[in-house]
Amino acid sequence: MRRAVSATAPRRLARWPSRSAAARRPSPPLAAAAPRRALASAPRALEGAQLTSALKHERSPSKMLLLLRHGVEVNDIHLSAAAMALARRVRETKGAANLKQLRGSAGYEELMGELGAATIEMAEKQKLDPQAIANLAWAYAGLEVDHPALMRSLSLAAVQRRAQLNEQAVSMLMRAYSALGIFDEELFGALVRRAAELAPQMTEVAVASLLSSFARLRILDDGLIRQIGRRTSALLQGRGLRGQNTVTMAWALARLNAGDAELIGQLTAHGMSEGTDLRSGNGSNLAWAMAVENQFTEESARWVWADVERAWRANELKGINAKQAHQALLTLRLEYPRWQPPPAITDIAEELRVFFAQESADFAATQRRSNFELAVERLVEARFPGNVEGAVTIHEGYSVDMLVRPFDLIVEVDGPQHFVHGSRRPLGSTLMKHRHLRAAGWKTVNVGYWESDAVLRGTWSVDRALAEQDPNAGRAWPDNAH
Repeated sequence: MRRAVSATAPRRLARWPSRSAAARRPSPPLAAAAPRRALASAPRALEGAQLTSALKHERSPSKMLLLLRHGVEVNDIHLSAAAMALARRVRETKGAANLKQLRGSAGYEELMGELGAATIEMAEKQKLDPQAIANLAWAYAGLEVDHPALMRSLSLAAVQRRAQLNEQAVSMLMRAYSALGIFDEELFGALVRRAAELAPQMTEVAVASLLSSFARLRILDDGLIRQIGRRTSALLQGRGLRGQNTVTMAWALARLNAGDAELIGQLTAHGMSEGTDLRSGNGSNLAWAMAVENQFTEESARWVWADVERAWRANELKGINAKQAHQALLTLRLEYPRWQPPPAITDIAEELRVFFAQESADFAATQRRSNFELAVERLVEARFPGNVEGAVTIHEGYSVDMLVRPFDLIVEVDGPQHFVHGSRRPLGSTLMKHRHLRAAGWKTVNVGYWESDAVLRGTWSVDRALAEQDPNAGRAWPDNAH
């Protein structure tokens, strides 16, 4: 349901917390603005392009605040110039420390309060240009702003100006709301429709950025994906794609389980030919996409082995790169056993497995088990009394929700976050995990979030679920399994 920002809302924003702080307390209220400090009341100083240029190059929030207060006819271009200058200052070092330092600098809170109030006012009066809407959203995301009223005002403005959004604005809006973790149904619906109109002429940068945002938000529109697929194929057949964009597209399509194996195969082949490696993270994303799609060739297997070994010896295989490399190597070991890796890979793979398992266990320890998961566990325990272990990390490195060890049975409870938004279509990572478990010899039962009613009523059955999901597994336990 569309909810407009109140026209009677006070005009000045209080302190802007980080996203981590917002998790601990509600968003700050809007506070009244002093008329003498309104941005539009400018007794002297710069105007027009001069003011825009000065704001773009100013690094001090307090001086930026003075420029705006004394500017002549301050408009949306000036607001976006100031906000983007602050965001670029943070992004220069890509560090949380830099954002913390900026927030502690003189004039920052006051500047942000007045910027936010002016943004909401201009959005309500429809005085924001489409590009300014995108620029402001992008900047506020970079500054990790947590204020639903402000971001809602920008999303409403974007919906109203949908037909005027260009591909850059569409991409920036998707990235901004994705980064802030805000799922605005109305906005994303409008952006999907506009992206479909623009798709035939999109640049590779816009395609890659759009797909990346869709993947992070778990949004999949089959019609748009088909159009983007046709555009990507045309770009590949034309002057080709740059390595970073190629990898981003392949990763996003694989994560969304978009179903275009041929296109993903073309992208991964092109990515390898571009000299992509694991050092930048591109290589691990590319290897991960191959693993999700389960479409390795002997050539691509050799490429993965060689680059994993090179990156390992250079001490470049860390964090998410290491986890994705483990999943690629696990795919090759479990599903392509006919290809023998170089001897060094065996030891590296074991180190990566241990790392992946530890990361999985650490993450699982931070997660609170849902009532739905606990209800499933009670039903499984009733079927296999005394044999059920919850939240177990298995040899392959994955953390699983339930393990019935005597019967090699794994039960996974998959909440909505494991699926494309609003659907029962599993994400690529979820499919790959299930595939790996079965390839490793485990019998698996997956309980989707839509089965919660049957579980809570007690009518769900692990025997029936296994027979439906894996008819070839057979039942390896007696009627009274103890």
